[in-house]
Amino acid sequence: ATPAPVGQELSASVRGAAGDEPSAVPLAVSSALQSLQGVGGLGVALFAATLSLGVYLLRGLHRVSAGADGVLRPLSPDAPRRWAAAAAVEGSAAADDEVSAVLAKIAGTEFGNTMTNDEKGAVDRMLEGLEATQAGVLPRPIDDPAIFGNYRVSYVSPGAADQQSGSNPAGGRWRRSFFKTEGLYQNLLRDNVVVNSVAVRLLWCLRGTVVLKGTFAPVADKPDFVRAKFQRPRLCFKFAGLAAAFDVGPESSVQLNCAYLDDRIRLGQGSRGSRFVFERTQDAESNAWEEVMAMKATPNQVVPLGIVVLLGLIFSVVQSSALLAVVSLGFAAAYFLGPFRRGGIERDDASAVAAAKA
Repeated sequence: ATPAPVGQELSASVRGAAGDEPSAVPLAVSSALQSLQGVGGLGVALFAATLSLGVYLLRGLHRVSAGADGVLRPLSPDAPRRWAAAAAVEGSAAADDEVSAVLAKIAGTEFGNTMTNDEKGAVDRMLEGLEATQAGVLPRPIDDPAIFGNYRVSYVSPGAADQQSGSNPAGGRWRRSFFKTEGLYQNLLRDNVVVNSVAVRLLWCLRGTVVLKGTFAPVADKPDFVRAKFQRPRLCFKFAGLAAAFDVGPESSVQLNCAYLDDRIRLGQGSRGSRFVFERTQDAESNAWEEVMAMKATPNQVVPLGIVVLLGLIFSVVQSSALLAVVSLGFAAAYFLGPFRRGGIERDDASAVAAAKA
Protein backbone atom coordinates (compact mmCIF):
# COMPACT_ATOMS: atom_id res chain seq x y z
CA ALA A 1 0.00 0.00 0.00
CA THR A 2 1.29 3.44 -0.90
CA PRO A 3 1.73 5.65 2.18
CA ALA A 4 -0.39 8.81 2.23
CA PRO A 5 1.43 12.08 1.68
CA VAL A 6 2.50 13.89 4.83
CA GLY A 7 0.13 16.79 4.10
CA GLN A 8 -2.85 14.46 3.97
CA GLU A 9 -1.88 12.82 7.29
CA LEU A 10 -1.55 16.23 8.92
CA SER A 11 -4.88 17.34 7.50
CA ALA A 12 -6.51 14.27 9.03
CA SER A 13 -4.71 14.96 12.33
CA VAL A 14 -5.91 18.54 12.42
CA ARG A 15 -9.48 17.51 11.58
CA GLY A 16 -9.39 15.05 14.45
CA ALA A 17 -8.15 17.72 16.85
CA ALA A 18 -10.89 20.04 15.67
CA GLY A 19 -13.59 17.46 16.29
CA ASP A 20 -14.02 16.31 12.64
CA GLU A 21 -15.03 19.79 11.61
CA PRO A 22 -13.08 20.55 8.35
CA SER A 23 -14.72 23.96 8.16
CA ALA A 24 -12.92 24.94 11.35
CA VAL A 25 -9.52 24.69 9.60
CA PRO A 26 -8.74 27.85 7.62
CA LEU A 27 -7.94 27.45 3.92
CA ALA A 28 -4.58 29.06 4.50
CA VAL A 29 -3.65 26.27 6.91
CA SER A 30 -4.69 23.63 4.40
CA SER A 31 -2.49 25.25 1.75
CA ALA A 32 0.41 25.37 4.17
CA LEU A 33 0.01 21.66 4.89
CA GLN A 34 0.14 20.81 1.21
CA SER A 35 3.35 22.80 0.88
CA LEU A 36 4.97 20.83 3.74
CA GLN A 37 4.90 17.47 1.95
CA GLY A 38 8.62 17.78 1.16
CA VAL A 39 9.70 19.00 4.61
CA GLY A 40 11.51 16.75 7.07
CA GLY A 41 9.60 14.69 9.60
CA LEU A 42 10.79 16.67 12.66
CA GLY A 43 9.67 20.00 11.22
CA VAL A 44 6.33 18.55 10.25
CA ALA A 45 5.83 17.11 13.74
CA LEU A 46 6.60 20.46 15.38
CA PHE A 47 4.25 22.26 13.03
CA ALA A 48 1.49 19.71 13.68
CA ALA A 49 1.88 19.99 17.45
CA THR A 50 1.78 23.79 17.30
CA LEU A 51 -1.26 23.76 15.02
CA SER A 52 -3.10 21.23 17.21
CA LEU A 53 -2.46 23.38 20.29
CA GLY A 54 -3.77 26.42 18.45
CA VAL A 55 -6.95 24.63 17.40
CA TYR A 56 -7.52 23.44 20.97
CA LEU A 57 -7.11 26.94 22.34
CA LEU A 58 -9.41 28.41 19.71
CA ARG A 59 -12.12 25.86 20.45
CA GLY A 60 -11.87 26.34 24.21
CA LEU A 61 -11.53 30.11 24.24
CA HIS A 62 -15.24 30.72 24.80
CA ARG A 63 -15.19 28.26 27.70
CA VAL A 64 -12.37 29.83 29.71
CA SER A 65 -12.67 32.19 32.67
CA ALA A 66 -10.28 33.70 35.18
CA GLY A 67 -10.30 32.22 38.65
CA ALA A 68 -9.80 34.11 41.89
CA ASP A 69 -6.02 33.82 41.44
CA GLY A 70 -6.17 35.27 37.91
CA VAL A 71 -5.36 31.96 36.21
CA LEU A 72 -7.44 31.03 33.15
CA ARG A 73 -9.28 27.75 33.57
CA PRO A 74 -11.81 25.91 31.37
CA LEU A 75 -15.41 26.42 32.43
CA SER A 76 -17.53 23.48 33.48
CA PRO A 77 -20.52 22.67 31.23
CA ASP A 78 -23.01 23.94 33.83
CA ALA A 79 -21.39 27.39 34.15
CA PRO A 80 -24.16 29.18 32.22
CA ARG A 81 -26.72 27.66 34.59
CA ARG A 82 -24.68 28.82 37.58
CA TRP A 83 -24.51 32.32 36.16
CA ALA A 84 -28.29 32.30 35.61
CA ALA A 85 -28.83 31.06 39.15
CA ALA A 86 -26.56 33.77 40.52
CA ALA A 87 -28.51 36.40 38.59
CA ALA A 88 -31.76 34.98 39.94
CA VAL A 89 -30.43 35.13 43.51
CA GLU A 90 -29.37 38.74 42.98
CA GLY A 91 -32.79 39.60 41.52
CA SER A 92 -34.49 37.81 44.40
CA ALA A 93 -32.50 39.84 46.92
CA ALA A 94 -33.57 43.07 45.20
CA ALA A 95 -37.21 41.93 45.14
CA ASP A 96 -36.99 41.02 48.83
CA ASP A 97 -35.86 44.56 49.65
CA GLU A 98 -38.74 45.94 47.59
CA VAL A 99 -41.23 43.71 49.43
CA SER A 100 -39.91 45.04 52.74
CA ALA A 101 -40.37 48.59 51.45
CA VAL A 102 -43.97 47.85 50.37
CA LEU A 103 -44.87 46.30 53.73
CA ALA A 104 -43.36 49.28 55.54
CA LYS A 105 -45.46 51.72 53.48
CA ILE A 106 -48.78 49.90 54.00
CA ALA A 107 -48.27 49.06 57.68
CA GLY A 108 -50.88 50.65 59.94
CA THR A 109 -52.95 52.05 57.06
CA GLU A 110 -56.08 49.96 57.71
CA PHE A 111 -55.81 48.02 54.45
CA GLY A 112 -54.72 51.22 52.67
CA ASN A 113 -57.82 53.20 53.73
CA THR A 114 -55.83 56.00 55.40
CA MET A 115 -53.45 56.47 52.45
CA THR A 116 -53.78 59.32 49.98
CA ASN A 117 -54.25 58.66 46.27
CA ASP A 118 -50.64 59.70 45.64
CA GLU A 119 -49.39 57.28 48.29
CA LYS A 120 -51.48 54.47 46.82
CA GLY A 121 -50.22 55.30 43.35
CA ALA A 122 -46.62 54.99 44.55
CA VAL A 123 -47.35 51.61 46.16
CA ASP A 124 -49.18 50.39 43.05
CA ARG A 125 -46.13 51.21 40.93
CA MET A 126 -43.95 49.24 43.33
CA LEU A 127 -46.32 46.28 43.00
CA GLU A 128 -46.09 46.48 39.21
CA GLY A 129 -42.30 46.40 39.49
CA LEU A 130 -42.43 43.31 41.68
CA GLU A 131 -44.67 41.54 39.19
CA ALA A 132 -42.20 42.38 36.41
CA THR A 133 -39.43 40.54 38.29
CA GLN A 134 -41.37 37.27 37.92
CA ALA A 135 -42.65 37.85 34.39
CA GLY A 136 -40.70 34.89 32.97
CA VAL A 137 -40.57 32.67 36.04
CA LEU A 138 -41.85 29.11 35.75
CA PRO A 139 -43.91 27.62 37.18
CA ARG A 140 -46.29 30.56 37.29
CA PRO A 141 -47.53 31.54 40.77
CA ILE A 142 -50.99 30.04 40.20
CA ASP A 143 -49.32 26.71 39.34
CA ASP A 144 -46.83 26.77 42.22
CA PRO A 145 -47.74 24.60 45.27
CA ALA A 146 -46.16 27.32 47.43
CA ILE A 147 -49.23 29.45 46.79
CA PHE A 148 -51.25 27.49 49.36
CA GLY A 149 -51.49 28.96 52.85
CA ASN A 150 -53.24 31.52 55.05
CA TYR A 151 -53.07 35.17 54.00
CA ARG A 152 -54.07 38.44 55.61
CA VAL A 153 -55.32 41.15 53.24
CA SER A 154 -52.88 43.95 54.08
CA TYR A 155 -53.57 46.38 51.26
CA VAL A 156 -56.44 47.15 48.90
CA SER A 157 -56.26 49.68 46.06
CA PRO A 158 -59.61 49.94 44.24
CA GLY A 159 -59.42 50.10 40.46
CA ALA A 160 -61.03 52.86 38.41
CA ALA A 161 -64.24 50.85 37.90
CA ASP A 162 -64.63 50.15 41.62
CA GLN A 163 -63.89 53.78 42.51
CA GLN A 164 -66.54 54.97 40.08
CA SER A 165 -69.21 52.60 41.36
CA GLY A 166 -68.25 52.95 45.01
CA SER A 167 -67.80 49.19 45.33
CA ASN A 168 -65.45 47.69 47.88
CA PRO A 169 -63.28 45.00 46.23
CA ALA A 170 -62.39 43.35 49.55
CA GLY A 171 -65.03 42.69 52.18
CA GLY A 172 -67.90 43.99 50.07
CA ARG A 173 -70.68 45.85 51.85
CA TRP A 174 -69.52 44.70 55.25
CA ARG A 175 -66.77 47.30 55.04
CA ARG A 176 -69.17 50.03 53.94
CA SER A 177 -71.71 49.51 56.71
CA PHE A 178 -71.63 50.54 60.35
CA PHE A 179 -69.75 47.34 61.19
CA LYS A 180 -66.10 47.88 62.06
CA THR A 181 -63.74 45.65 60.06
CA GLU A 182 -61.19 43.97 62.31
CA GLY A 183 -59.64 41.53 59.86
CA LEU A 184 -59.65 40.47 56.22
CA TYR A 185 -58.31 37.07 55.21
CA GLN A 186 -58.02 34.90 52.14
CA ASN A 187 -56.79 31.34 52.57
CA LEU A 188 -55.81 29.11 49.65
CA LEU A 189 -56.01 25.45 50.61
CA ARG A 190 -55.14 22.15 48.93
CA ASP A 191 -57.54 20.83 46.32
CA ASN A 192 -57.92 24.44 45.09
CA VAL A 193 -60.16 25.57 47.94
CA VAL A 194 -60.41 29.32 48.63
CA VAL A 195 -61.84 30.85 51.80
CA ASN A 196 -62.50 34.57 52.21
CA SER A 197 -63.37 35.76 55.71
CA VAL A 198 -64.14 39.12 57.26
CA ALA A 199 -64.01 39.71 61.01
CA VAL A 200 -66.45 42.47 62.02
CA ARG A 201 -67.67 44.07 65.23
CA LEU A 202 -70.80 46.01 66.14
CA LEU A 203 -70.36 48.37 69.07
CA TRP A 204 -68.24 46.66 71.73
CA CYS A 205 -70.34 43.62 72.46
CA LEU A 206 -71.17 41.86 69.22
CA ARG A 207 -68.54 40.17 67.08
CA GLY A 208 -69.17 38.49 63.79
CA THR A 209 -67.43 36.53 61.04
CA VAL A 210 -68.48 36.46 57.40
CA VAL A 211 -67.20 33.49 55.39
CA LEU A 212 -67.21 32.84 51.65
CA LYS A 213 -65.94 29.38 50.79
CA GLY A 214 -65.44 28.09 47.29
CA THR A 215 -63.07 26.61 44.75
CA PHE A 216 -60.78 28.18 42.18
CA ALA A 217 -59.41 27.12 38.79
CA PRO A 218 -57.24 28.76 36.10
CA VAL A 219 -59.00 30.83 33.41
CA ALA A 220 -58.13 29.26 30.07
CA ASP A 221 -57.85 32.43 27.98
CA LYS A 222 -56.33 34.71 30.65
CA PRO A 223 -52.77 33.85 31.82
CA ASP A 224 -52.17 34.15 35.58
CA PHE A 225 -55.94 34.50 36.25
CA VAL A 226 -58.10 32.17 38.31
CA ARG A 227 -61.86 32.13 38.70
CA ALA A 228 -63.20 31.53 42.20
CA LYS A 229 -66.76 30.27 42.63
CA PHE A 230 -68.20 30.85 46.10
CA GLN A 231 -71.06 29.30 48.01
CA ARG A 232 -73.60 31.53 49.72
CA PRO A 233 -71.96 33.73 52.37
CA ARG A 234 -72.23 32.44 55.93
CA LEU A 235 -72.57 34.94 58.75
CA CYS A 236 -71.86 34.06 62.37
CA PHE A 237 -72.50 36.33 65.36
CA LYS A 238 -71.26 35.70 68.89
CA PHE A 239 -72.49 37.28 72.10
CA ALA A 240 -72.12 36.24 75.74
CA GLY A 241 -70.89 32.77 74.81
CA LEU A 242 -73.74 32.14 72.38
CA ALA A 243 -73.33 31.87 68.62
CA ALA A 244 -75.61 31.61 65.61
CA ALA A 245 -74.84 31.18 61.91
CA PHE A 246 -76.93 32.22 58.91
CA ASP A 247 -76.57 31.66 55.16
CA VAL A 248 -77.34 34.99 53.52
CA GLY A 249 -77.11 36.28 49.97
CA PRO A 250 -76.51 34.47 46.66
CA GLU A 251 -73.63 32.43 45.30
CA SER A 252 -71.00 34.49 43.49
CA SER A 253 -67.90 34.30 41.34
CA VAL A 254 -64.85 36.52 40.86
CA GLN A 255 -61.64 36.52 38.82
CA LEU A 256 -58.26 37.29 40.33
CA ASN A 257 -54.79 37.61 38.82
CA CYS A 258 -51.66 36.48 40.64
CA ALA A 259 -48.35 37.45 39.01
CA TYR A 260 -46.05 37.54 42.07
CA LEU A 261 -45.47 35.07 44.89
CA ASP A 262 -42.76 34.64 47.51
CA ASP A 263 -42.40 33.41 51.08
CA ARG A 264 -43.96 36.59 52.52
CA ILE A 265 -46.58 37.96 50.17
CA ARG A 266 -48.83 37.21 47.22
CA LEU A 267 -49.94 39.97 44.89
CA GLY A 268 -53.38 39.96 43.32
CA GLN A 269 -55.28 42.06 40.83
CA GLY A 270 -59.00 41.82 40.20
CA SER A 271 -60.66 41.82 36.81
CA ARG A 272 -61.80 45.41 37.49
CA GLY A 273 -58.25 46.64 38.14
CA SER A 274 -58.17 46.59 41.94
CA ARG A 275 -54.86 45.60 43.52
CA PHE A 276 -54.28 43.53 46.64
CA VAL A 277 -51.35 42.61 48.86
CA PHE A 278 -51.91 39.29 50.64
CA GLU A 279 -49.46 38.75 53.48
CA ARG A 280 -48.81 35.27 54.84
CA THR A 281 -50.08 34.94 58.38
CA GLN A 282 -50.47 32.53 61.28
CA ASP A 283 -53.14 34.61 63.03
CA ALA A 284 -55.65 32.42 64.85
CA GLU A 285 -58.41 34.61 63.40
CA SER A 286 -57.47 33.44 59.90
CA ASN A 287 -58.77 29.97 60.86
CA ALA A 288 -61.99 31.19 62.53
CA TRP A 289 -63.86 30.21 59.36
CA GLU A 290 -63.54 26.52 60.25
CA GLU A 291 -65.75 26.85 63.32
CA VAL A 292 -68.25 28.96 61.38
CA MET A 293 -68.56 26.46 58.52
CA ALA A 294 -68.86 23.57 60.98
CA MET A 295 -71.94 25.15 62.56
CA LYS A 296 -75.44 24.33 61.37
CA ALA A 297 -76.96 27.34 59.69
CA THR A 298 -80.09 28.75 61.30
CA PRO A 299 -83.05 29.02 58.87
CA ASN A 300 -83.48 32.58 57.72
CA GLN A 301 -87.09 32.55 58.87
CA VAL A 302 -85.80 32.36 62.45
CA VAL A 303 -83.64 35.46 62.07
CA PRO A 304 -86.24 37.95 63.36
CA LEU A 305 -86.89 35.78 66.43
CA GLY A 306 -83.16 35.43 66.98
CA ILE A 307 -82.73 39.18 66.85
CA VAL A 308 -85.44 39.63 69.50
CA VAL A 309 -83.77 37.07 71.77
CA LEU A 310 -80.38 38.71 71.25
CA LEU A 311 -81.79 42.13 72.08
CA GLY A 312 -83.29 40.70 75.26
CA LEU A 313 -79.90 39.33 76.27
CA ILE A 314 -78.24 42.68 75.59
CA PHE A 315 -80.85 44.46 77.70
CA SER A 316 -80.38 42.00 80.57
CA VAL A 317 -76.67 42.81 80.57
CA VAL A 318 -76.67 46.59 80.14
CA GLN A 319 -80.04 47.41 81.77
CA SER A 320 -80.50 50.42 79.52
CA SER A 321 -83.71 51.03 77.59
CA ALA A 322 -82.10 53.82 75.57
CA LEU A 323 -79.23 51.59 74.47
CA LEU A 324 -81.66 48.79 73.68
CA ALA A 325 -83.61 51.13 71.41
CA VAL A 326 -80.47 52.22 69.59
CA VAL A 327 -79.30 48.65 69.08
CA SER A 328 -82.77 47.60 67.92
CA LEU A 329 -82.83 50.33 65.30
CA GLY A 330 -79.32 49.31 64.25
CA PHE A 331 -80.33 45.70 63.75
CA ALA A 332 -83.39 46.73 61.76
CA ALA A 333 -81.32 48.97 59.51
CA ALA A 334 -78.67 46.29 59.09
CA TYR A 335 -81.20 43.66 58.11
CA PHE A 336 -83.32 45.70 55.74
CA LEU A 337 -80.78 48.23 54.39
CA GLY A 338 -77.36 46.81 55.12
CA PRO A 339 -75.34 43.87 53.84
CA PHE A 340 -77.56 41.12 55.27
CA ARG A 341 -79.93 41.02 52.33
CA ARG A 342 -77.22 40.07 49.82
CA GLY A 343 -74.58 38.63 52.14
CA GLY A 344 -72.39 41.68 51.59
CA ILE A 345 -72.10 41.06 47.82
CA GLU A 346 -72.02 44.24 45.76
CA ARG A 347 -74.98 44.74 43.43
CA ASP A 348 -72.80 45.85 40.54
CA ASP A 349 -71.36 42.36 40.23
CA ALA A 350 -74.52 40.75 38.90
CA SER A 351 -72.54 39.07 36.14
CA ALA A 352 -70.45 37.30 38.78
CA VAL A 353 -73.57 35.88 40.39
CA ALA A 354 -74.73 34.62 37.01
CA ALA A 355 -71.30 33.10 36.35
CA ALA A 356 -71.44 31.22 39.64
CA LYS A 357 -74.63 29.51 38.50
CA ALA A 358 -73.13 28.52 35.15
